[in-house]
Amino acid sequence: MKITNIILAIVFIAFAVLQYNDPDPYIWLFVYGVTALLCINSALGKTFRLANILLIVFSVVWMVLLVPQLVEWIVGGMPASSNASDRAVVQLELVREFFGLLMVILTMLLQLRNAKSAEISFNNN
Repeated sequence: MKITNIILAIVFIAFAVLQYNDPDPYIWLFVYGVTALLCINSALGKTFRLANILLIVFSVVWMVLLVPQLVEWIVGGMPASSNASDRAVVQLELVREFFGLLMVILTMLLQLRNAKSAEISFNNN
């Protein structure tokens, strides 16, 4: 699991770096940066459950707020940015944000599951 956490940390660092031209880069630098830090900590054998849970809650709330735009994008035929109107480009950005948050949530859930597994195996010894 250590290698997986290192790979995830590198991926989220890359995601954070790629946010420089995003309309809202600072929030994404924060979200992806915290995710990368938590992956690094997990690779080092430390899990900060409260930070994982808070990041999950934050991401879920944000995702719920993005659901209407996701549905509108799907109903609109899922236009790509290259041939889309300005409104569709905005929707596409929100859809990307939705799936970015989903990746953060899945990563944090993985961290919590692995921390729980480590506790169980530690207690069995």
